[in-house]
Amino acid sequence: MEEGFYVGGAIGDASSDINAAQFTRGLTDGGFDVSDVSLSDSGSGWKLTAGYMVNKYIGVQASYVDLGELSTRYTASVPPDQVDAMLQLGTSLLPGRGRGFLTDLVLQYPFSDRFAAYATLGVFFVEPESKQTVQTGATGTAFRTENDSEFAASIGVSIAVGDRFSIRVGYEQYDIDGESVDFPMAAFHVGFGGND
Repeated sequence: MEEGFYVGGAIGDASSDINAAQFTRGLTDGGFDVSDVSLSDSGSGWKLTAGYMVNKYIGVQASYVDLGELSTRYTASVPPDQVDAMLQLGTSLLPGRGRGFLTDLVLQYPFSDRFAAYATLGVFFVEPESKQTVQTGATGTAFRTENDSEFAASIGVSIAVGDRFSIRVGYEQYDIDGESVDFPMAAFHVGFGGND
């Protein structure tokens, strides 16, 4: 992208570094007897972006990002008075996803009129969300919904198609509650200024 305003969108697949076995081990290590853990990762994510390139090297952008949902269901053999403590531990083990606003500094290096590499560094104002449900042996559901500001970064390549349209392929990483959320994505941008 050259100097000027642009808008765009992206789709991708978000993923976290946790699986059912790790979640089970975390609760078991905490002294809770759980089994039949299933982890549902609806990782389809998307983002809408508006930005401004100061020149062909530096810009700023703001995005609304949705990273999908992460939830788990399991069986627990615990006394009723321990359910709340178990759910609290489970909430700390289950990474948040959620949605929110992302502000980025954009650094771009054009190799030619059509091809450029880029990187972003920003802050994600997110509402981390996750859900766990005890389905057998006890009753309880816990949601994680907390406002927070977290670190985000990305790298990728941009290919211009025509004068104002470009396609981006990139890899974004979000640090939410100390856990990494990976978001490889494909995006498009439409420029409204300069000669991009």
